[in-house]
Amino acid sequence: MNTHPTPYAPAAARTARHRLGVCLGALLVAFALVACKGPADSGTLTDARLYYDAGNYPAALEKAGHAARAEDRALAESAAYIAGLSAARLDRPDLAAAYLADAAESEDPALAADASAELGLLERGRNRHAAAVPAFERAARGFTGDDRARALLYAAISQQRLGRWTQARTNLLAARAAVDDPALLDAIDKQLPVTGYTLQVGAYSDRTNAQTAASQLVDTARAVGLARPTLARGRSRTGQTLHLVQIGQFATFEAAVRARNRLDTPDAFVVPLSTY
Repeated sequence: MNTHPTPYAPAAARTARHRLGVCLGALLVAFALVACKGPADSGTLTDARLYYDAGNYPAALEKAGHAARAEDRALAESAAYIAGLSAARLDRPDLAAAYLADAAESEDPALAADASAELGLLERGRNRHAAAVPAFERAARGFTGDDRARALLYAAISQQRLGRWTQARTNLLAARAAVDDPALLDAIDKQLPVTGYTLQVGAYSDRTNAQTAASQLVDTARAVGLARPTLARGRSRTGQTLHLVQIGQFATFEAAVRARNRLDTPDAFVVPLSTY
């Protein structure tokens, strides 16, 4: 199973650094859109944080966008982080990515790690896994313990989707060495045996029903150049044995998605293949 651990959730003021998870223009565009008066200062940044914590993301973005242009680099980087979080909440991913990338270059290692983690989540949410991987790995270098393990786990999941199996395993083993939380360890251990992806088109408690469903899909699969459906065993959340109808083996997630589109079966979805 492609199990994900509980997301991180840091506050705007970075009092906690646990946000690897909300599957939530460039800076020049932001500067054109944000109307500002007067010089940016720490009060502007404080206002931005207060607006963000209150859920007023448009006001937080306006204030933080203004402060992100401050001559004081530390102030500008902290403001860029809040602006990035606010833009992400407002479903403006390009703007959010631009601000977070700026904050990720901070000389403050804690801010750089937080911003990198947020950037990784943003890019993963857009299925831009090639961009998510370096962001998660940069975050991991600034984190310790479970925070580091989560960042490495997310990097590995994105690498698996890209078919980078050796690199993914390296990150998973590093995550395993850093983890303390048993639930997070379990999530890592479930990712380690993943070797590829398949299309799952049904799950049945009765094997005969599963065989019937598989037989009915033989001609459909052959017509679009896919392998004959096979049966695999799995378990439900309650521990019940299930007979899974699956089609194909794919090295990358995108290859499996393309095959699903060819198959044109609404009930099909992509699942990891495991050596278990």
